[in-house]
Amino acid sequence: MSRTPRGPADPGRRERIVAAAYDLVAKNGLGGVTHRTVAAAADVPLGSTTYYFDSLDDLLAGVLAKLVDEYAEYLREWAAPLADSAPQQLVPALVELVTDYASDRGRARVEYQLCLAAMDRPHLQELAERYTASTVETLCTLVDRPTAVALSAAVDGFAIRVLVSPGAPDRAELAAAFGAICGAD
Repeated sequence: MSRTPRGPADPGRRERIVAAAYDLVAKNGLGGVTHRTVAAAADVPLGSTTYYFDSLDDLLAGVLAKLVDEYAEYLREWAAPLADSAPQQLVPALVELVTDYASDRGRARVEYQLCLAAMDRPHLQELAERYTASTVETLCTLVDRPTAVALSAAVDGFAIRVLVSPGAPDRAELAAAFGAICGAD
């Protein structure tokens, strides 16, 4: 097996390591992530994982930081066309937000496993808080804060249901719940 170029000619090594750790969490959960498994999946020497990440928590923080940034950007793009919408007009977009999330169970698994891991790993707590706050912050650009907090809690609740239930979420149920929060008839 030929390896990817190393050293200064390999500026993407850190990103490959993070991507490999992400894939391992998506496939096997947190228990499947060690420096050795990540190095093998990233096709880098074992020493590279410990060069860029002093500990497994640092590596998981790298994955979570990437997710936080990607999620915040995704939410900004999702919210941009909704800027002048009435709260009731947000309902279809919120349904799409949850169904889109449900379409990538691997990503959902990674996000929730890392956020739950933050309960026992203080090193991850700030990132997990940023992740969960990004939904509220984005929704606050569209509705008042109490409504944003309620919608965020509903989004999180439906996301958890996505992880533990087979199949796609019930769009009518989503619409009814979001409609109740937004004051839609």
